Amino acid sequence: MATLKHIASKNSDYTAIEAYLVYQHDEFTGKQLLDEQGKPKLRDSYLLDTLECGDFSFATACLLANRKYGKNTQHGDIKSHQYIISFDPRDAADNGLTMEKAQALGLKFCEENFPGHPAIVCTHPDGHNHSGNIHVHIVIGSVRTREVERKPYMQKPRHAHADACAEDGKQTRQAGDQKDLPCFHAACKQVRRPDVQHPDKQRTSRKNHQQNAEKNGGTMITNEKPSSRLV
Repeated sequence: MATLKHIASKNSDYTAIEAYLVYQHDEFTGKQLLDEQGKPKLRDSYLLDTLECGDFSFATACLLANRKYGKNTQHGDIKSHQYIISFDPRDAADNGLTMEKAQALGLKFCEENFPGHPAIVCTHPDGHNHSGNIHVHIVIGSVRTREVERKPYMQKPRHAHADACAEDGKQTRQAGDQKDLPCFHAACKQVRRPDVQHPDKQRTSRKNHQQNAEKNGGTMITNEKPSSRLV
């Protein structure tokens, strides 16, 4: 059993969501928790992958897409969409759900429903209420960076700017209303193995983030080459 929540964001600081996913935050104020040296404290456990970002971080990939296609230039523009898949706490004991399996389901769901969008997929082992419910954050940039098969729930076939670029084989689309997004449970049934191979997937380890934080004073997150599984 899982629930799906959607949040549209107008925040142009794409690094903010990266920081939220990997660093500890006060559940009431939303502020980052700091260690004895005044640096942000990493979460104790998480799994994080990016899709459609190439060798760039999620934030950089989104900024490059916006710049390339002239999108998200206004304050009121929707810069990103976040989907939170929350599993029942009993799924771990009753159905053998693990963080690895949840991450694989999240990646599968993202690949099938948001092809072409820079995306970051991150699994956390617990919620704010400490109920033990594993949940997956899927955050996508609102600009699609490559041509994909049209889905019934896609709001527009293409933007005018994409038409102007069509002769160069460059097209982009914006994520629109997702009311008819396919049921997550259907996507779950299609996942057979937790070790699904994703050709454009990058995994950033907790160690990578710790090293980056130390190099940059805890103020910047960058994406590294695929690294060891997080624990």
